[in-house]
Amino acid sequence: VQTLISETSRQIDVQKAGVSSASASPSSVLDVQLALNAMKNEQDNARRDVQIAQARLLQLTGKEVRDISGPLPRIERLPADEADLMAGIKLHPEVIQAAREADLAKAKSGQSEVAAIPDVGVEVYYARRGDDYDDMVGVMFTVDMPIFQGKRQDKDHAADVSRTYEANDRLTLLMREHQAQQYQLISQYNAAKAIYDRQQSEVLPLLRKKVSLVNAQYRGGSSALPELLAARRDLLSGEIASNNAEKALADAWAAIRYLIPQDVK
Repeated sequence: VQTLISETSRQIDVQKAGVSSASASPSSVLDVQLALNAMKNEQDNARRDVQIAQARLLQLTGKEVRDISGPLPRIERLPADEADLMAGIKLHPEVIQAAREADLAKAKSGQSEVAAIPDVGVEVYYARRGDDYDDMVGVMFTVDMPIFQGKRQDKDHAADVSRTYEANDRLTLLMREHQAQQYQLISQYNAAKAIYDRQQSEVLPLLRKKVSLVNAQYRGGSSALPELLAARRDLLSGEIASNNAEKALADAWAAIRYLIPQDVK
């Protein structure tokens, strides 16, 4: 952006000299100034984006980050294969926590189920009596009522079973939510990467070639100033579009990286 602004700024003095020598129209100076202001607007927008990113880093880290330190992540490829990304969902902390809650609810349900089984007691006793009487031997059975478990009412066990179903449902819904998010983010990443690759490999080289061609034609007198300014504005717009595509690509990459644990690569 700064290079295009500098080149366009130099055109103002050239056009003013041309107006003085009657080789250029007064409107050409206005055209250059308007184009320069449009470029400066884009420069201000780019500076705003940088400041917003720095404020976001301050919010996340508590430190003022002004410069980049260390290597940048390889956002031109996914953090892992799509199959590994989907398989890694079950290792996400939220999913692990939900799975633990489901296992705990299942264990408590099993305990209450055992507690609901009626207790059966057996008592054997022997008694010696006098010489005129026979000794006594007895067996006594005790069973909680009602005897049949299907007719027993155990509110604690029923509540534990209900909580088990709820925990399993929460785990299932959370897995589906993470899977849907992952599919959506991967689709966004693939689209952003296609746009970014096309901007880098096709659009920007063509725009730069066009600026060079029109600039040569302008110096040779076969192209007018508005055509040169339009070519420069198109190049600036292409650079901004490429930066926006790279930002969208980085956002999707970071979101995917957040949804998977660190050891899935």
